[in-house]
Amino acid sequence: MKTLVIILVLLLAAFTFAGGPDLSGTWKGDTEVDGAAVDLTLVLKKAGPSYSGTITDSAGYSDNSKIADVKLDGNQLSFSFMINNGVENLAVQVALEVDESTMKGNWESEDGNYGSINMEKI
Repeated sequence: MKTLVIILVLLLAAFTFAGGPDLSGTWKGDTEVDGAAVDLTLVLKKAGPSYSGTITDSAGYSDNSKIADVKLDGNQLSFSFMINNGVENLAVQVALEVDESTMKGNWESEDGNYGSINMEKI
């Protein structure tokens, strides 16, 4: 009986502390906006059970914009951030699938623009 209790405690600990992959670090990637290639840099920091971070793009829409509403559910990462398109501030929603050192998915801004994202951890 004592052995069974020890095994159950160890299994519970394994499930409790076995989060997904650690996404902390710098991620480089690309997308397309209005037909033009745009480079992206995403910096993620582990913040308790979730993440915080910033995103920057080569087109100048976002420059170290803080990401918000960060959720990691299994291998699905989602977050939002604000951009300025030269006329107005817009929210952008991002949904990515994490696969070890790569992330792939999509973004959509509140004005209806959207595109795919491919990223690699550096």
